[in-house]
Amino acid sequence: MHYGQPVSELQRLTECWNCLFKIYKAVGLTLAIVLLPIHFLVIPFVILDAKRQLRILAMILFLATWLEMLMDLLQSQPYQAISDVVRIWQSGRTLKYFEDRFACCGVLGFKDYIVFQKPIPESCYVGHKPVPENLHKIGCSTVKMTRMRSYTLEIIFSVFQFSLVLSIVTYWTLLRRIDRRRTTIYFRNRA
Repeated sequence: MHYGQPVSELQRLTECWNCLFKIYKAVGLTLAIVLLPIHFLVIPFVILDAKRQLRILAMILFLATWLEMLMDLLQSQPYQAISDVVRIWQSGRTLKYFEDRFACCGVLGFKDYIVFQKPIPESCYVGHKPVPENLHKIGCSTVKMTRMRSYTLEIIFSVFQFSLVLSIVTYWTLLRRIDRRRTTIYFRNRA
């Protein structure tokens, strides 16, 4: 899996103070990185017929893969920025991140600055030129942060991971059945 693109997207989002979209990206990237070496733990457990360890690992892989797939699905949808915009506005921080990228101004519009007796920032104007005709009219609460790239590959990868987990569970189930047969045959022969 290529991690360069998600990392660069995360770096672009660092300017957005306390944005949930940034947190979603960080969790998704962390899960993908952590899951990769965990998959390689399966090999020694299979070779050693370690049933208990396989059962625990299969459960961990299942839950982590499920969470990663949900994060990929969440990130593949247009993200409504209203909760982030309102949180940033209420904290008294600047909406410059949204105003620059989405050509918007304030939460509901430029009148938010007038109502709260704040100066209208240059980020509310086209080209940062404070001329009335250059003023952005829409509010940043209407902004949808669309996906920056296609998540088809990640979703396909998650489905592949699920199939891997299912194959581990199937292998573990077969090992248990074989052990039961051995035990039954052993006790029959002793009697």
